[in-house]
Amino acid sequence: MIKKYVYDGETYSCEYYVRQAIDAKEHRAFGEEPKGTLEEKQAFWATNNVAYSEEPDPEPTLEELKSTKLSKLERAFLQWYEQDAVVTSSLGFVADSDVRAVTDVSGLITVAEATPSESRTTVAFMDHNNEAHMLSLDQLKTLQLEIIQNGQSAYQQKWQIRTAIEEAADKDALDAIEIKFTGLDFTVTE
Repeated sequence: MIKKYVYDGETYSCEYYVRQAIDAKEHRAFGEEPKGTLEEKQAFWATNNVAYSEEPDPEPTLEELKSTKLSKLERAFLQWYEQDAVVTSSLGFVADSDVRAVTDVSGLITVAEATPSESRTTVAFMDHNNEAHMLSLDQLKTLQLEIIQNGQSAYQQKWQIRTAIEEAADKDALDAIEIKFTGLDFTVTE
């Protein structure tokens, strides 16, 4: 809501400034603006030689709406990429695919590779549902590749959504754009 105060031929958009103008010209202060209806506020200000009006906030421009939607996209992407990302592995389970998962799987691979091959065994990997899976070094490398590909897919999805937002012709087209990220499913064969 845009408030407008007209006093002594000057227009003010803030109650504080119109009160200062009245005090400077008339050397007086007065009570608080009523919290009631527009008519009550207008009557209050009229007793102080002020024409008061309210106008609805202007509708945001398409560019402003796009900017807001792009900000939402960035927040949603970071939330998904840094915390919520999952991938359905070809190994038969759903794994976390966020930033921490990349680090965790890389660490397991590094340890496995540092272990002499004759003593190398499987290691426990906790999936998205906190269920343990005993994985070999080759399986860990497969999972690592799937997690990396899932991250690349997320970026592709982000760029597609960003392009759609930037190319939206009007508010309805912009509103129709869904911001959602979907993890890859490596169990699906084409």
